[in-house]
Amino acid sequence: MALCGFAVAQPLFEILSRHAQFIVARHSKPVDIVVFALGVAVVLPALGWIIVVCGRLLHPRVGLTFYSLLSTLLFGCVLLSFAKLTFAAKSVYWVVLALSLGAGFSVLFFRVAILRTSLALASVAPLAFMALFLLRPPISSLVFVASGPVAGDSRSVQSLTLYKNTASRRELSNVGTLSASDVPSCC
Repeated sequence: MALCGFAVAQPLFEILSRHAQFIVARHSKPVDIVVFALGVAVVLPALGWIIVVCGRLLHPRVGLTFYSLLSTLLFGCVLLSFAKLTFAAKSVYWVVLALSLGAGFSVLFFRVAILRTSLALASVAPLAFMALFLLRPPISSLVFVASGPVAGDSRSVQSLTLYKNTASRRELSNVGTLSASDVPSCC
């Protein structure tokens, strides 16, 4: 569960937090955002666990093989994300290296007890990533919609606010300064 959080949930939540316009453009309701976050943080690791358990029901070695392959793939994804951020890695060689190191991690996982204990303790990470995703702006303003005094759809007001904030940041990065006269009076 911890590896799935670091390999899938955290990067996906980070991307969606940076590009909240995608969620606004899809007209996603707050419940849709929460269900999606639960799916990524809880259902996805549970599916991996179900695959391993089904493999164990067939034969203990099959379950162990599925578990090794899953941990190799997920740890390889974590390493690849790290290499991409640190070294600007874009080559297929990085994928091979990450999967090789992931296989090494899988071997160490079964031989070193402290590593198993550390990952068991880190299994709450996907839930923490989900909470941070839902509670930090701009996603929190989309999930926790407060009814305001403005008549009409509160989602359109939030869409306008999010657009205004994104447009203001873009204008600031291009121009350098933004005065009150540059923002329309409706915003």
